[in-house]
Amino acid sequence: MVVAKNDRHKEYMRYATHCLDMVPITQDQDVRSINREMAAEWLKLADAALHPLKRVT
Repeated sequence: MVVAKNDRHKEYMRYATHCLDMVPITQDQDVRSINREMAAEWLKLADAALHPLKRVT
């Protein structure tokens, strides 16, 4: 099954948003940091979904 790049982009953005939404309600600073890092990775994937020739590092 082929998924349109725009659909993947939206899905990855939704995951990033969820991670960032968890930050203010999380008490543990380590968990907050992990959620921020996860959001950053989802945003990289979202960008790569729209620009597949751009290398993600």
